[in-house]
This record gives sequence, structure tokens and C-alpha cells, in this order.
Amino acid sequence: MQKKILAVDDDVDILEMLKLLLDIFGYDVEATLRGQDVQEKISHRRPDLILMDVTLSGIDGRDICRSLKQDSETAGIPIILISALPGSRAEMMECGADDFLNKPFDIANLQDKIEKFLAVKSGEDIPEFLPTNN
Repeated sequence: MQKKILAVDDDVDILEMLKLLLDIFGYDVEATLRGQDVQEKISHRRPDLILMDVTLSGIDGRDICRSLKQDSETAGIPIILISALPGSRAEMMECGADDFLNKPFDIANLQDKIEKFLAVKSGEDIPEFLPTNN
């Protein structure tokens, strides 16, 4: 069964690129440009992982992440935040994100992070990964 990923970014080009990459990686991808739609998307089709930009129009991805991690229904969904904002990884992780990637990111690193969290979520053995330095 294909793993489901929800991609959230308010930049159409980045969202299309993420959709294309995730499709190539073999995931079932749902995407949205609006942070306000995240809860509805989760309710409609629960993802196995969320890949979300930090700076979304009208709402901050960190606020969405914090809200999802505080809700017992969604707390177990791994969330990887992505951003071009200057700032420390620790600062981005304070909202409860499971991981963080700086934009622009390395495609192999993105794939490794996704595979790691999906393996952990499904209880599989975790494969070897590149060091996390983004």
C-alpha cells in the first residue's frame, strides 16, 4: 500500500516540484497551497506524513504544526517543516516538528528523511541515512 503524504506550500512552483518528486518516490501525494486547508485534508484523507512550509499565506506552518502535535488524533503524524527562513533548526523544532529542511534542500536528503519517518511510523527497521545537518 502506498504511503500518503500531505504537501503544504503556498508557492505553486515549489508545491508542483514537491508533488512531482514525491510521485517519483512512489508516494500517494495530496497537496494544498493553503495552510487553512490542512485540518480538512487530514480529516478527509489521513496522511502518513506531512511536509509543510513554515511561512504560509495567512497562517504560520509552526502554528499548524503545534496545533497538530497537541491534538491526540494527529500527534502521531510525522511533520517535516521546510523553509528558506534564516533560523536555527532548534527554533523550528520548538513547535513539535519531527524534522526540518532548509530550502533549497537536497533531493536525496528529503527522500531519506521521509523514508526514515515512514519506517519508524510503521515499525520497520530504519535504513542507514545521511547525517541530518539541514
